[in-house]
Amino acid sequence: MTSINALRLDRHSGLMLCDEARYWNPDWMIFYTPEKIRRVIPDHLTRAYQTVMFMGQTGTSSIGDEWIMEVTRSLAEYFDKTGVSQPDIPSVRLNELAQLAFRTITSIKHMHIDDFLVGKFGFRAADLIRGYQEDREKGRIRITNEEQIKSAVNYMTFAQNPDEVKGIFGNSQILAGYNPDEGFKIFYMTERWPVCEEVHEIFIAQGSGRDTCDLNYARFADNCTLGQRRGESLITRQKGLFTLLKGLHQAMNQTAGIGGYPKIIYINGHNNDPAEWVLEISDCRSKLALEIAAASVDGFMSTQIAEDLIEDLVFKGCDFRDINRRLFESVENPEKLDHYLRKYSN
Repeated sequence: MTSINALRLDRHSGLMLCDEARYWNPDWMIFYTPEKIRRVIPDHLTRAYQTVMFMGQTGTSSIGDEWIMEVTRSLAEYFDKTGVSQPDIPSVRLNELAQLAFRTITSIKHMHIDDFLVGKFGFRAADLIRGYQEDREKGRIRITNEEQIKSAVNYMTFAQNPDEVKGIFGNSQILAGYNPDEGFKIFYMTERWPVCEEVHEIFIAQGSGRDTCDLNYARFADNCTLGQRRGESLITRQKGLFTLLKGLHQAMNQTAGIGGYPKIIYINGHNNDPAEWVLEISDCRSKLALEIAAASVDGFMSTQIAEDLIEDLVFKGCDFRDINRRLFESVENPEKLDHYLRKYSN
C-alpha cells in the first residue's frame, strides 16, 4: 500500500512525500524498506544539464523497482546521446523526459505481458494480433481457439482485472522535475491506461492513501490565492510540507498498509547552484516532522507552531534533539503527548 504525493510551491520549487510501507502477503505482513520516490536523473547529469527529476511509484513494489531502474538507465542514455561533454549543452524539455519514461515503462509492460502469454498460451501479443505464430518446424500456426483468444485479450487489456496480471497493470507513477526554463512540473502516468500527462493542478496524490490526501490537498488549494495556484507567488515551504504531512498522517490512520518513516523531497530551484537544488530526508527528522504535524492535527498545538518547528527541523537543519525538546515544551500536557505518540491510551 502506498501514498505518493507532490505539491508545487511556485514556479521554481516543489515538494514530494511518500510513506515506506510495503504490503507483503495475504497475511498482511508489512515491512518498511521500499524507496517509493527516487531520483531518475543522476546527480552529475543534474549539474551538467540543470535538470532534476524524481519518480514516485505506486502498486507492486518489485516491478516498480524495475521500472525506476530502467527509466534511470534510459534517461542516462538519452543525456549521453545529447552530448553531455559538449560546451553548449542543449536545453532538455521535461515533457520529453516524461514521455521517454512512459515509453520505457510501456515497453517493459509489453515484455512482461508477452512472458505471461507465452507461458499460458504459447504465443505473444503480436502473434495474437496478426492471427498466427511462427514455428521453425511447422511454419505458421494459426490462432483460432475462440476461448483462448478471448482470455488472452482480457489479459492484454486488463478488461476484467485478472489477478494474474494485476502486478503489471496495477502501478502508477508520479514524475516531478525542474529546470530553470520550464520551472517545476508534475506528470502522471499509469499502466492501466495509455496515460502520460502533465498535472496542471498544484498537487497530486496517488496510491491507496489518495482519497484521504485528496481531501486535505483540495481544501488547501481552495484556500490558496489565484497567484499561488498559478505558480506566480510562493506557497511557503513549511506550510506546503505541513499540508502534505497532514494528509499522510490521516492516510496512515484510515488506510491499512500505509506507515513507516516518510520520505521528504524538496526541490528548490531558487538556489543558484544545481548541486544544492535537492533536499532528501528519510530518517528520524522526517518521522519527527510527521509527529509534529500529527500533534497539531489532533489538537496539541497550533498550526503556526507546528509549521515553525517543521521549518527549523527540515529546511533550516536545526538539531533534532532541540526540535524534539521544543515540541514537548509547546504543549500543555507533555505526558499526554508522549502517550499519544506512543499509541498509548490516555
